[in-house]
Amino acid sequence: LLIGWVSWFLLARVPLYAAGTRARLEATAAAHPVDARMLGRVVSVDLAVGRVVRAGDVLVELESDGERLALGEARRRVEALGPQIAAVRQEIVAEEEAVQADRRASLTARDELGATLREAEALLGIADQEARQLARLRADGVISEIENSRARADAERRKAAVDAAAAAIARIDSDQRTRESDRRVRIQRLRVTLSQLEGDHATALAAATRSEYEVERRVLRAPIDGRIAEAADLRVGAVVDEADRLAA
Repeated sequence: LLIGWVSWFLLARVPLYAAGTRARLEATAAAHPVDARMLGRVVSVDLAVGRVVRAGDVLVELESDGERLALGEARRRVEALGPQIAAVRQEIVAEEEAVQADRRASLTARDELGATLREAEALLGIADQEARQLARLRADGVISEIENSRARADAERRKAAVDAAAAAIARIDSDQRTRESDRRVRIQRLRVTLSQLEGDHATALAAATRSEYEVERRVLRAPIDGRIAEAADLRVGAVVDEADRLAA
C-alpha cells in the first residue's frame, strides 16, 4: 500500500480545470486550403481524399499551352543569342589585338626605314662635301667638267634616296593611322551590336522568366506535407474560376 501510494504521489497526473470569461480554441493541425489562382481549364487532377502528399506535389494543373509555347520561344531566343554575343566579344578582342599588332609592326618598319634614312643622310653629306670640293677643283681647272658633273649627279642621287626614305616613313605613319582609324570604327560598330544583342538577351531572359511564372501559376501544388482532407469534384476539361476552393 505504501509503495502504491508513493508511486501515485510521484507519477500520477491530476487534471486541473479553470473557469474564465474568455478563451481561445486552437487545433493542433490547421487545415491549409488550396484555391485556384486564376480562371482556367483543368488538364490534370490528382486529388483523392486521404492521400498523403509532400509539400510541392502537383494536385491540379490548368491548361497552359500558350504560356509553354511562349516559354519555349523565349528560351530558344536566349540560347540563340548566347553564341552571337560570345562571337561579337571575340571579334572585338581580335580587332583590339590587331590594332596593337599593327602598331608594333609599323614601329618595326619605321625603325628599319629610320636606319636607312640616317644612312642615306650620311652618304648625302659625304656626296655634298665631295661635290663642293670637286667644284672648287673644276674652277681651278684641275679636273674636267665630266668629273664635276658626276659628283653633282651622285649628290643628287643621294638626296633622292634621303627624300624617298623620309617619304616612306611618312607613308608608314599615314597608313598605320588609317588602318587604326578603320579598326576603331569597326570596334565601335561591334560594341553597338554587342549592346543591342545583350539588350535582346536580357529581354528574352525576362520573357522566359515571365512565361515560367505564368506556367507555374497554373500548377496548384500542396503547400505543406499532410493528408488531403477535402477535395472538389474535378474532372479533366472542367473550368475553374479564380479563388475556387479545390482542396484542403
